[in-house]
Amino acid sequence: MSLVDTVKEKASDALETAKGAAHTQQLKLQLRKLESELESSHSAFGAAAFDLFEAGTLSSSSELGALASRVREARAAVEAKKAEIASTPEDDSNGAGEPSA
Repeated sequence: MSLVDTVKEKASDALETAKGAAHTQQLKLQLRKLESELESSHSAFGAAAFDLFEAGTLSSSSELGALASRVREARAAVEAKKAEIASTPEDDSNGAGEPSA
């Protein structure tokens, strides 16, 4: 194998590694966005629950049910994204499922 072929092969390998790392970082960014949505959903649920508690009508609200559904959906999306990150082959970072804040 010539020197040029060796250099081409090494460059190709480096490019593939960089693509994998970029994909992992993109997934982690998506995870942070999903976690933010989960936090927002929890906040909205908590605020609605508090208002209903103060009004004495906590158990009879359809609004609370809709917010609970948002929380469940956000949790499922976060868990799915964590699983996707964990299954990504080129993950060079620490704590694949736990991106830094």
